[in-house]
Amino acid sequence: MQLIVSRKVTRVSFPEEQYAPSDDVLAVVAAGSFSVEDENGPWIVGPGEGFCFRNDRTYSRHILEPATMVLYRYRDEEHAFPEGTLHFGDAERFFSTLRMQDALENKICADDDESRNILWKDLLLQFRLTNGAGDPALATDSIVREAAREIRAHMADRLNLNQMAGRYGLSYVHFARRFKAAAGIPPSVYLTRLRLRQACRLLEESTLPIREIAPLCGFSNEYYFSNFFREHTGTPPGEYRSAVRDL
Repeated sequence: MQLIVSRKVTRVSFPEEQYAPSDDVLAVVAAGSFSVEDENGPWIVGPGEGFCFRNDRTYSRHILEPATMVLYRYRDEEHAFPEGTLHFGDAERFFSTLRMQDALENKICADDDESRNILWKDLLLQFRLTNGAGDPALATDSIVREAAREIRAHMADRLNLNQMAGRYGLSYVHFARRFKAAAGIPPSVYLTRLRLRQACRLLEESTLPIREIAPLCGFSNEYYFSNFFREHTGTPPGEYRSAVRDL
C-alpha cells in the first residue's frame, strides 16, 4: 500500500457528485456527514467514520451536513479497506490521529512525508484492530469468517484453497483479496501460520517423534515438514525442541 497524498478539506458540496477516482481514496470524517451510493448500496458516513472510494467503482455522493474530513489518496492492489462505512472503534485515538494530521497541515517539517505515512498506517491499524483484522475468526465478512473456521478445522488436511474459493462462488484472486481485506493476510499465509503454531506447540509440549508431528501439521512426511519448519523459523524442528527444553 502506497500513500500518495493526504490533505484536510471542508466541503459544503462535492466538486463532482458522480465520482470515479483514479486511485483509491479514503475519506475520514472529523465533523459533518455525507452519503454515498453505488451498485452495492447506499451508505451514510459521519464523524469518527470513514469511507473508501475504490478505483474500480463509480459513486454518487452528496454532502448531508458541511463536512470536515481528511482525504488519503493511495494505491493498494489488495484493497485493505472494504467497501462501505468504516468504523474505527476508539474515538479518542481516532480524533487524536486527525488532530496530529491537522498539525501537519499547518507547518512545514523536514519529515512531513514520513509523519503522514505514520498517521496513515495508524488509521489502518485502528481499523484492523476494531474489525478483527489479523484474527479472521472475528472478521465482519461472513465468508471470510466461515473460510477461517474451515481452514482451522482442516489445517492438517491437504487443503485446496482454490477449491475453497469456488465453494464460496469466488475466483481465488477475489477470495484472497477479500480475505486479506478482512484479516490483513491472505488465506495461504493464515494457513501457514496455523500450521507453524501447531508445530511449535507439539514440539514444545509433546514427546511425539517428528515423523508423527508432520501429518498433524498438514505434511505427508517428515522431510517436507522439516523443510517447512526450517524455512519459517531458521531452525530444524529437532534443534527447536532441544532449545526450548533447555530454557
